[in-house]
Order: sequence, then C-alpha cells, then structure tokens
Amino acid sequence: MYRSSLSFLALSAALLLPAQAGIQFVPEFEAGSKWFTESWSAGARTEMVAFLNDVGALFNSDATARVRITDDAVANTYASAGSSWADWYQDPATGNVVRAPGLWLIVVKGITNPAAASDVTINWNLDVATLYGGNSASLISNIRGLGRHEMHHAFGCASQVFFSSNDDTRGELTLASVADLLYRDSNGQPVLGNFNPANFGYTINNFPLPANWTTTFQTGLYFEARDRQGRVVPMAPIAFKDSNTNVSYIDFSHIKGIAYANDHPTWSTYVDTDLNFLRAMGYPLMADSALLQQPAKITSFNAGTNQATVNFETQVGKHYRLATSTDLQHWQVLPTGMPGTGAVLDFSYPINKTVDPKRFFQVVEVSE
Repeated sequence: MYRSSLSFLALSAALLLPAQAGIQFVPEFEAGSKWFTESWSAGARTEMVAFLNDVGALFNSDATARVRITDDAVANTYASAGSSWADWYQDPATGNVVRAPGLWLIVVKGITNPAAASDVTINWNLDVATLYGGNSASLISNIRGLGRHEMHHAFGCASQVFFSSNDDTRGELTLASVADLLYRDSNGQPVLGNFNPANFGYTINNFPLPANWTTTFQTGLYFEARDRQGRVVPMAPIAFKDSNTNVSYIDFSHIKGIAYANDHPTWSTYVDTDLNFLRAMGYPLMADSALLQQPAKITSFNAGTNQATVNFETQVGKHYRLATSTDLQHWQVLPTGMPGTGAVLDFSYPINKTVDPKRFFQVVEVSE
C-alpha cells in the first residue's frame, strides 16, 4: 500500500490542494458573569470573539474547538488559559508517550473528546477597577495581546519539567509534554533522555548550565522552533528569580519571543515568533499552505518496514520540507527543512502500516 501511495506522489504533487477554512473556535461565555452584566460587556465579548476568529484563521485546518470563557477574579492575575482536557499520546513510530493538550490532539492528530464540556478554557479577570483603573476600554484593548499570550498555553506551551537553583532535577525522572521533547541544551542535545514505557517517564539529561545563570538568567537552553524554511529558531525558556525566596527558576512553560509584552515584537498580533513556535509543535499553518503549490521534483522513493525515504532534486538558494497526508486532502508540511545543494537529497519518515495503511508524501520548495 505504501508503494502504490508513493507512486501516486508524482501526480498528486501537482494537483490543486485547497486550504482548509481554519480552526473554528466556538465560544461559550460564563452565564451571569461580567461578560454579560456590565455596560461594556457586549464590547468585550465582541472583541474576544473577533480575536478567536482571527486566531483560527491562522491554521490550515477544518477542526472545531469549544472554548469556555469565564470571569475569574483571582487577585492580581489578569488571565489564564489552557486546554480543558489532556490525554496520553503515544507516537506510533517511536512508542514515546507524552501528556498532550486537547487542542493539540484535536488540530494536529484529529483526536476529539466529545465527552468533555469544552476543549479550551480561558479565565479572564474582569475587575476593571483594580486592574485597569476603571477604564473598560483598556480591558477590551488588552484582549488581543493577553489572549495571544494565554492561547499559547492552550496550544501546548506548557511543560512537565521543573528546575530551580535549589532543586536540580538533572538525572531525575519526569513526565513530558509535547513541547518538552523540543527543548535543547547549549550543545543542541535534547534536555530529556530516553523514554521508559514502564512509568511513562523520561530522564532529565545532565545538561550544562552557565555558573552565573541565576544572575544573568542566560541558560543556553532553547525550544527548537522552526521558521518557514524549516530552519531551527532557538527560543529560550524564561529564567527568573523569586524576590521573596531568592530562588532562581527556569520556566519551561514560558518562552522568550511569545510570552510577555517586553519580549514580543508587537504584543497584540501574531508574528513570525508565534508561528515558529506553532509550526514546531506540528500545527498546520495557513502561512505554509501555499508551499503545497511549490512541489520539488521527486526522483525516487523507498518504503521499508518502518521508514519511507523520498529522494528529490534541489537547487542552491532554496529550502525543502516534507509534506505528508493520509487522504490527499489534509496535508501537514513538517517543520524540519534542509537547504538545497544542487544535488539529489532525501527525507525519511517513520511509518507504521498497521496504524496508517495509507500515507502520501510530497516535498515542497521554499524560497529565502
């Protein structure tokens, strides 16, 4: 089946491949809350819905995600967000297991949970007097920026790894989230070691740290984000010191470039840094969908027992990424790319014929 699927590759690569409509976020605001009871409530709801619509349009997907939006008046906390449910996900090719957020499972893997009351939860502090000096317009204007930051947690910017200056966890076991498998040390090596199927744990590798990281907050660690060409874009986890305890932490759930107002280029709009994170996490992006109209010429292929290999022509000055599909309608352009050399190069992809009896491939070409 793989050989016949791949034989169809040369034809399928030239077909018109329509983009999907985007993630449809279906909001449900907390009844009886300030989302409804204030003079400015309608304006706030309208802005939140518009924000979610615009976020959904970033993705080349036809997924639907239900969003529960609450009024959460936690002192001095502006907002929080996350997937409403999570589940264990086992990579069929490697056998590795991660704790995956519901939104990632829905959009990237096509796994839904109809029994859950919602898929995403957004908790918003609507205390205008305390947080916004009584100015409701400031609250409304902050929805896009704060929402952009918080939605990254729902998309999977959430770690199972803990590390601080008084709790060195290197060598210890930890569970892993999807994002945790993409953290690297200053030598480019994974932060997490081998997976243990007996306890779903990963050993935290003995990664190097600068001696002065607790004062400079420069750790050398980074999340392996990917740009449109498929190149690695290092994005560091935020390190900070708790002024009350004098303990320094590495926060693997907050990444420089997509977190706070002082490290994001615009705060309120999705830009390349946001897309680089989402792309590395495997989300299908509209920014990448046009690449499917730019196929490289495939010279040969081979489908083994556990791996498929696609050989393709390259040009100097171009970059190449592998795209894969199980139905020729929903394509995923994989995050990792390689530069062209003028010679024939190849991509490999792990396959499991039991799980995916059909698997199609093409290679897309990306200009600088």
